[in-house]
Amino acid sequence: MKLTVFALALALAGTAFAGGFSLGFKEVGLPVYVDASYDAAEATIPLLRLGSALSPDFRIEALLGYGKSSIDVEDGIEGSASTFAIGGSGFYVIAAPSNSVFSIGGSLIYAKSSIEDGNSTSDLTILPIMRIDFAFPNVDQVAFFTEFGARYDKATTTHEEGGEDVDYSYSHFGTYNSPHILGGVYYSF
Repeated sequence: MKLTVFALALALAGTAFAGGFSLGFKEVGLPVYVDASYDAAEATIPLLRLGSALSPDFRIEALLGYGKSSIDVEDGIEGSASTFAIGGSGFYVIAAPSNSVFSIGGSLIYAKSSIEDGNSTSDLTILPIMRIDFAFPNVDQVAFFTEFGARYDKATTTHEEGGEDVDYSYSHFGTYNSPHILGGVYYSF
């Protein structure tokens, strides 16, 4: 019985990802440090994205990123942070005219930043967004995209002061757009 269930799962797994896969890059600005005045320093983190079209109308992506940045830790004192980010996205296609795709969806990204002075920041970013993918005629496997929409960030930096851990939190709701006009690029296979 177990072997039959396993064989059935393998047989159906190919049809679940019948739309193909894509591999590409995108950048997202993430909070990497919250100071004593509860303001956040942001860094643009490059993310590797692996996407799959579960159906002609629905796509998912796994996001994985790492970046190093220079931040202003205190008045005039520079520090460096290394950030690891992981997340996912899902998009529902609302229109697909020739060589372009218009979709709505969102991304959820968790990031952990380590600052050289021993402080650390954890961040949760939620991006409900609209996305436009476009490709040049006869080059359908390479596509470019841009994203825009809303954004919510919740970041907490843990400082060690006087032998105790002190948390500085930052939350922000605002608008989101790709750091550059071109939000990312991917190759479909």
